[in-house]
Amino acid sequence: MKLLAKLQKWWMVFVILLIFFYLGSSVSPTSKSMFTFHDETQAARVEQFTQNLTSFHIPPRMAPEFSYGMGYPVFNFYAPFAYYVTSILNILGLSVIAALKTSFLLALLGAFLGMYLFLKELFDKSSALFGATLYITSSFIPVEIFVRGNLSEMWFIALFPITLFLLVKNSKVFTKKTFFLTTVFISFLLTSHNVFSLLSFLIVPLFISILANKKRNYLVFALGALMASYFIIPAVLESGLTYASTIATQTHFADNFLCIKQLWSSPWGFGGSTPGCVSDGMSFALGKPQIIFGLFGGVILLYNLLKRKQFNPTSPEASRGRSNLTIFVSILTVVSLSLSLHESQFIWNLFSPVLSLFQFPWRFLVFGVFGLAYLGAFGFFSVLFSTPLRLRPPQSPYPLLLSSILSVVLILSASFLYKGQSLPNTIYESKYLSENYVHNQVAYKIPEYLPKTADYLVWRSFENKNTLPYSDGQFVKSSLNIHYFPFWRIEVDGTEVIPTKFDSLGRPLLDLEKGSKVLVTYQQTTIEQFSNLATIITFFSLLGLIFYKLLWMKIQKIKN
Repeated sequence: MKLLAKLQKWWMVFVILLIFFYLGSSVSPTSKSMFTFHDETQAARVEQFTQNLTSFHIPPRMAPEFSYGMGYPVFNFYAPFAYYVTSILNILGLSVIAALKTSFLLALLGAFLGMYLFLKELFDKSSALFGATLYITSSFIPVEIFVRGNLSEMWFIALFPITLFLLVKNSKVFTKKTFFLTTVFISFLLTSHNVFSLLSFLIVPLFISILANKKRNYLVFALGALMASYFIIPAVLESGLTYASTIATQTHFADNFLCIKQLWSSPWGFGGSTPGCVSDGMSFALGKPQIIFGLFGGVILLYNLLKRKQFNPTSPEASRGRSNLTIFVSILTVVSLSLSLHESQFIWNLFSPVLSLFQFPWRFLVFGVFGLAYLGAFGFFSVLFSTPLRLRPPQSPYPLLLSSILSVVLILSASFLYKGQSLPNTIYESKYLSENYVHNQVAYKIPEYLPKTADYLVWRSFENKNTLPYSDGQFVKSSLNIHYFPFWRIEVDGTEVIPTKFDSLGRPLLDLEKGSKVLVTYQQTTIEQFSNLATIITFFSLLGLIFYKLLWMKIQKIKN
């Protein structure tokens, strides 16, 4: 017993090492190969994002070399958090490929640690360890990494539980450190993924509503949202200048619903999503242990509600708070999984103007994975510690030992999925970071960000061609080789000119006198500058609230 007690502090380290070596080996920055995935443009995006940072174009709005070097406003509309992390790793000395692998690895470890901290705040260490392991060993997580290659989604998976942990912490203990970190991580969450960041504006306030000291958490959420203004405001207000919404709605969500059996068992593959339930080229299984333990936790929750049992009779308030959170997560899980199934199509049809932007109903599996892991931890905690099913006293080391054993089994059994189809680093780099690929091909993989000054169909007709014509057949030679977007500032002989005529590739057409001097510079739009200013002011206001004693004292008085 004493030996087990002494070893408790090392069990967590041991599990993290297992995650690193068994689940993270294929995303190790020292690996000589790189796995391929659906979103093959990731490396090129990182390269262009890094180029912006090193040129002090912050925040990045444009990929300067995409689309034949005409500038492509992808970063104005694509959630940037994951690219800040990855590009900073690149700037610190890692190659683009190594930085990309490291970013996936950090997101995986962040998801584990974030879920552990969140669950430990509600339950105990052993339940938290078990739930966090369930979270990252779901078979949908390696799909996100090795099949889809969705870096932004992986970072959302990491940031979501971390943010919830900080909100719970902030509701209990109101310190400057917690207040600051909660605000910052909310801004990270809201800039991590386009679709899930949008959903977070609904889910996070609902989560806050069931916590104690709601007002202080609503305050940090508002501050976090304002800190994310540099991305959110331009992404919303300027998206109409591109083909984003048009192309998003062309993906028929009805072709991407799942059947319930696919959540339990779905063949592994590196293909894509197809209509129906039998021909998908990728797996949508959540993991049998996740479903079994999640359902077990759900049954215990239902039993407690029907019998009006409390987790901790000596602390009814804490018991009610934990119960409310568990009910909230259960509802989120059921709703999310339901929205991924064929049976929910009538809901999608009813709200199609909004839901069609989500494109793939199975995106909601992310919250299903989170919820099942939470309920698994809840079930573990209930059986081992809570009345009427208490099996072990709270101070016993055996629950943590059992949790560690289960975690090891889960990690080892999931490790065979944490591998992708790989290429040697040199071949991967020559294929996805070559000048031809970056200049002439990447933009066609993400065509929704083409400015509307260009004719989409004409632009698409040049796909797979190495050069563009000086004339498109309709107009005279274009003076400026840019896709015009309002962040371009054009001066003719020192006078700013706002073009009104464009060729079918979106290149400005100017009436120039002989000998005229044309200067084209990049300058963020008024909306973008205002958004940047909102972020800067909010950040310094946050510092002022923390370090100015009178303001901090007023905030401390905020109650429900």
